[in-house]
Parts: sequence; structure tokens; C-alpha cells
Amino acid sequence: MASRKVLIGVLAFPILVAGTAATSGETSGAGGNAITGLEIQAADHATRIVLKARATPTFTVFKLKSPDRLVVDLINTDLEPEAREPVKVDDRRVGRIATAQFKQAGSVISRVIIGLRPDVRFGARAVGSSIVVTVSDDPGLTEQADAPSADKPVAKPRQAVAAAPGSDEKTEKPDKTEKAEKAEKAEKAEKAEKAEKAEKAEKAEK
Repeated sequence: MASRKVLIGVLAFPILVAGTAATSGETSGAGGNAITGLEIQAADHATRIVLKARATPTFTVFKLKSPDRLVVDLINTDLEPEAREPVKVDDRRVGRIATAQFKQAGSVISRVIIGLRPDVRFGARAVGSSIVVTVSDDPGLTEQADAPSADKPVAKPRQAVAAAPGSDEKTEKPDKTEKAEKAEKAEKAEKAEKAEKAEKAEKAEK
């Protein structure tokens, strides 16, 4: 019986710790995942906020107004001390970044609040175990940097001058240039004028 009492005591201890962790918002109450730090990456037209986590968290993103701010809620994810401190970015796109933590429907929610400047666009995506939030003041800038920009249209392929050997395709001739067309028109006009003069001379002789 003594050994049985000891076993029950050992089993009760972790349950007590888990209950305390869920109330205080410790990592064990958040399913073991946590935001370990925030990294700011500033470029000419975009600011990226990298939320580094132990594992890829489940998250939601939404915007609030008056003042404009972007909210990232991370479900069942704790905030380590390094990630709890407010960060002052203060560039053309982002102002201040703050964090908060609360419980909702039995889940620990860690919230990251990003202050936004006017007329900016934003997006968020998971990259590995991190969440990358991009705030941009360039309407043409997207996450896919390899896409051609609006001011640099893709060049059209030149017309084929000759068909490939063994091909059934017809040969396409290059378009006539403007100078060639003008010269051709001038030549036709000159011939018509000469013909008209010859006809008048012939009638005069008669």
C-alpha cells in the first residue's frame, strides 16, 4: 500500500504543474511552442518582421484602425522574455511593435501588434518555423521578387525570319520599315506622274 501512495503522489504532481502553467501562460501551457525573438529586416520599400518560433505556429492576421495596426494572433504559443519587449522600428512603414498574451476558449493566445503608417500594404506567411510579416509602401512590390515590374515590360520575341528545318510552319517575313513604305509610295507616285505626262504629250502631238 505504501508504494501505491507514492505512485499516486508522483502522478498528481505533473497535473498540478500543468494547471499552474496554463493559468500563468507558461510555455508548457501553450503546447510547448513559443516565439523566441523578433527580427526586423528593413529594405528600400519593405519592412519585414520575422517572428521566430520553435515550431510553425497556427496564426491569424487582421487589421485594426484608429490608429492603423496589424494584429498577429498566435494560437497555443508562448512568448519568451526576449520576445515580450516592445520594439520601436519607426520607419516609413512601421511604427512600434508590442506584444500581449491572454487566454481564450482554453487556449493561450500570444498577440503581436504592429503599428502601421498610412498607405501601406501587408502580407504574412510561414517560412520554416517562423512567421514573416511584410509591410510595403510600394503598390507593385510583392513577395515574389522575380516577377517583372510594371515599368519593365517583358520584351516581345522577334518574328521568325525562316522556319526551322523540317518544320511545316510557314516562313514569316519581317514587317516593312516605315522608310521602305515611304520610298515605295514615292516611286509609285513618280511612275503615275510620268505616265500622266506621257499621256498628255501624246494627246498634244495628235
